Amino acid sequence: MKSLLKKFTEKYLIPIVQKKFFDHPGTKELFNNPEKLFYDQWGYAKTTKNYSNEEKMNIFLHFQYSEKAKVALSVASSYLGGHYLEFGSHDLYTLRNFLAAFDTGNLNSRFPNTKFYGFDIFGSYDSHENKKYFEKGMVYESKKKYFDDFTHQGDVIPLYNKVLKEFDVFNERTFLIKGFFEDTLKDFELDDKIGFACLDCNLTQSYEFVLSWIEDKITDGTYLYFDEYFDRGLVNKCIEKFRLRVLEKYQIKLFYVRSAASVGALFRCFKI
Repeated sequence: MKSLLKKFTEKYLIPIVQKKFFDHPGTKELFNNPEKLFYDQWGYAKTTKNYSNEEKMNIFLHFQYSEKAKVALSVASSYLGGHYLEFGSHDLYTLRNFLAAFDTGNLNSRFPNTKFYGFDIFGSYDSHENKKYFEKGMVYESKKKYFDDFTHQGDVIPLYNKVLKEFDVFNERTFLIKGFFEDTLKDFELDDKIGFACLDCNLTQSYEFVLSWIEDKITDGTYLYFDEYFDRGLVNKCIEKFRLRVLEKYQIKLFYVRSAASVGALFRCFKI
């Protein structure tokens, strides 16, 4: 009898209960938004004492990544057109964020010619051709290990093109430009203004180069996001110098809009 009851339970009752649990809207929302585990009904934190390490990590990572997604939505809510440029596109997360935000905000109806560019070494670089950057006294002296840490997979352009194809949002207007910023930007020409530039360069030297390149290309209404603004003192310092420089040279002031997990910062440019 016990054996029969066990078989009946395993075959019929457990699947029914599991289906109801996993089909329940609250369960689906919880899986889609692990941060719900963190809050009680009124927004205060619940105790996390009995959460597994996986649950805790899911909460933390969801917060980090969703903050950047909200930056993209913030920009899309008041976009004045122009191209999207991303400096440091490892994993394509922020690039896909803005593709989706642009689509969600129906911006394509107003700006059908906007293009989306991602600049990165994308998993590999020519060690012979680029060795000049790592020599003594050069821009990335002592930084070779940093770049090498992003080369374990090799050239990821074919994989990332496949990812973008499957993502299928403005794929025909999305371009991945492979190489060091110092090489790829010298011949890069814009056919429209910069609407939004996302800088996730990590290295102060890279920030300095990209900021010097974009300073005469930003305009009234341009959005700028700096991923390490609140996280690294030297990066913050070079960005603050940039803010003063464009104010003095071009009368463009960068106004703070919002943070992303207290690490990155979104600004908007206005002519004064």
